[in-house]
Amino acid sequence: MRSLAWLLLAALSLGACERAREPAPTARTHRPAPSPHRVEVIEVAPMTVALQREFNATIRARRVAHLYTEEAGRIVTLNGYPGDTVRAGSLLARLDDALLQAELKKARATTRLARLDVTRLRKLVQRDVASEDELARAETALDIAIADQQLLSMRLERTHLKAPFDSIISERLHEPGDVVSANSHLLTLFDPASQYAEAGIPGLLLPFVREGARANLRIDALPGKVFAGRVTRIHPTLDPITRLGAIEIGLDTLPAGLKPGQFARARLSLAAAARILVPFTALQRDRDGPFVYLYRDGKAVRRAVRTGAHLEHAIEIRDGLAAGDRVIVRGFLGLRAGKAVEATPARDGAA
Repeated sequence: MRSLAWLLLAALSLGACERAREPAPTARTHRPAPSPHRVEVIEVAPMTVALQREFNATIRARRVAHLYTEEAGRIVTLNGYPGDTVRAGSLLARLDDALLQAELKKARATTRLARLDVTRLRKLVQRDVASEDELARAETALDIAIADQQLLSMRLERTHLKAPFDSIISERLHEPGDVVSANSHLLTLFDPASQYAEAGIPGLLLPFVREGARANLRIDALPGKVFAGRVTRIHPTLDPITRLGAIEIGLDTLPAGLKPGQFARARLSLAAAARILVPFTALQRDRDGPFVYLYRDGKAVRRAVRTGAHLEHAIEIRDGLAAGDRVIVRGFLGLRAGKAVEATPARDGAA
């Protein structure tokens, strides 16, 4: 009996040792579920917005005169230099007219002679000494002589070039003593009272410019001042290269020192219109062009768009979005089309 008890005790001890050598079971690890990709969204809707925009402009003169000769000859007189003010009707240039004066004297003598012939033949016709045909030829010769005399008088008058309106000389291209041909450019003048600003407007914005709209101009050559004006004309065509249209802005008061060619900046309000706007942060770009991400059914959806006017912190979407679309505005790190996202309203709540 004692030996049996020892055998049982030995077996129990051996089993305990085997269990001690077995590795302890490892605890089962539980990984936390990945957190969802959070984004912020806004719901877009058309907003009535009147844009304030600034455009580059150039000062121009509406009334400009280029004085050309209508006769060939030597310049005897050429009055005025660039910057000089001239009055309407004042003599600016005169060509040597000695030859025309001589031809005019000859034409006058021919006219007198032709008139005497007509008078004589009329008396002879009444006495049946001359024929009606002879009288008709004499009357025709008189008409031709009178026409020649008038033509030479006009040519003589056109050797004297006068200022067409009160103006300032801006170009002088010849000097007295120069021999010039017909249609030679002598002087250029402009009317300082006709100055205005011409601004280039992108074609997308041109439909929102209205005649009579108020505008403020800053002129680089006249710093520190803002000049009030009004849109007076909208040109009907666009430049095919720059796609810019032109508008004219008349100034309420023309400041001293204003000159054609000066650079200006025109700021004006465009007509209010319904526009869909999104924050600049929402707009994405790649090689295929601009796009935004929409939030739809818990996923991010890519949508190509066409942009329009820029505002201070937003941009107009002209095509690609509709009222009610929910646009992602934040949370783009790691975002891609089709990815599951969790949306919350944007912190600022609007575009």
